[in-house]
Amino acid sequence: MKQQSKLLKVISILLIIFGAFGLIGNLASIFLIGPMMNTPEMVAVYEAAGVTQPGTMYYVFSIVSCLVEIAAGIVGVMYRSKKSVLIAGAVWTVVVIIGMIWGVVLSSFTPFTLLSLLFPILYLWGWYQSN
Repeated sequence: MKQQSKLLKVISILLIIFGAFGLIGNLASIFLIGPMMNTPEMVAVYEAAGVTQPGTMYYVFSIVSCLVEIAAGIVGVMYRSKKSVLIAGAVWTVVVIIGMIWGVVLSSFTPFTLLSLLFPILYLWGWYQSN
């Protein structure tokens, strides 16, 4: 009998919740804040901060990342097979690592950047504990 670990179930539920919040935030950012970001004042703020303005690819990647996170959460909660949970966790971990690399390239590395690996590690540890 397939036995799902409690850690995997909790992390999966959190992934669904945080992924949904992220998706709502990204869509709000695109439709509400997006037009305001192209004003000359905001361009000056970005230049003064030394960072680049988020482009279309940033928003596309953010939405895809949220959707992958929600999918990994759903696969973890359903727990049909250990292999499917591993594949979902691996895909989600790769997306998180790509996001980290992109963030480091666009701005800079901070120790808090490594915190984005916390949930993927816990998800995969929950997968490992499941039978």
